[in-house]
Amino acid sequence: METEESFTDKIRKHIEFEESTAKLCAATSKKLDNAVAKMLLTEMQLDSTKHAHILEEVLNTVEKAPPTRLWDYRISSFVDTGVMKKTLEKHLEVELKMLKKVEEMIKTTEDEALKLLLEHIAEDERKHHKIIKTVIRKAHILTK
Repeated sequence: METEESFTDKIRKHIEFEESTAKLCAATSKKLDNAVAKMLLTEMQLDSTKHAHILEEVLNTVEKAPPTRLWDYRISSFVDTGVMKKTLEKHLEVELKMLKKVEEMIKTTEDEALKLLLEHIAEDERKHHKIIKTVIRKAHILTK
């Protein structure tokens, strides 16, 4: 009888997959002679490395914490929630400024490759903006 794989085992396997993908992207990138292709593979390599790090932190958290939702997990340290909220709001402003600058650059270039790379950056900035808003909404509420 086959046993079902645990969630933590699935995370461990996915970490290995992300790490091997990052290595493959790095190796492939070295063999390319096109600058944009190298940049795109480097972007993929960094994303896979980032994914592996995030999953490692998830794994560390779920293995230490009692079975609860991740938003409920607390790190043992004092946090001034008012200061943290203001800091995150400031970071939100910075992310928005960066997004506007990147969007301006996208509008002013006719180079397709440059537009593609800048659009990837803009997507990340939009995602960062959304992440910070979520952190302010969820984490600040939970620490009141």
